[in-house]
Amino acid sequence: RCLFRSMRRLARAGVTVPETIIAREESYSANKEYILEHISFPLVYKTDGSRGTAVFKINSKEELEQKLKMKKPHELFLLQKLIPNTFDTRTLVAYGTILGSIKRSAQNGNFLNNVAQGALVESYELTDGEKAIALKATAATKLDFGGVDIIHTNQGPKILEVNKSPQIKGFERIHGENIVFKTIAHIIEKQSH
Repeated sequence: RCLFRSMRRLARAGVTVPETIIAREESYSANKEYILEHISFPLVYKTDGSRGTAVFKINSKEELEQKLKMKKPHELFLLQKLIPNTFDTRTLVAYGTILGSIKRSAQNGNFLNNVAQGALVESYELTDGEKAIALKATAATKLDFGGVDIIHTNQGPKILEVNKSPQIKGFERIHGENIVFKTIAHIIEKQSH
């Protein structure tokens, strides 16, 4: 549910996200014709999960129907336009402060850029505009600490999601062990004075 609430908040705040439909099987069935007219394949199908385990690339209407049959009854799912890419970025934001960013690049033909799915990581410097979007996205989702996933397109950055419990292994591999906790502790200490 967190992913879906987060996506709605981002859209309401005017944060640019990929074209997205959020539904349950009941609303999908009632609006199937309309939905199928307004989506294109391949697309991304997500249910609530972590580390990319509930994210799938769907290549056809038949594949989508199969995936819908396999999900838990009444569980929300998300259909999102697949944006071809070679990488995305994860930016950690704590208490309105950007802790840093990493570039994540999928490997071995995987379409997911998640570190848990084997993506390579390296340091990444956000532009001022990208920093502003990461801060706006975290504020819109009402998180003190979050991992902002950005896909970089010719039309500008788009927020894939804001994780309330982001995995930090790839981040600490680049920025140093315990950097996240030390930085958050420092921010909290500064704010309390």
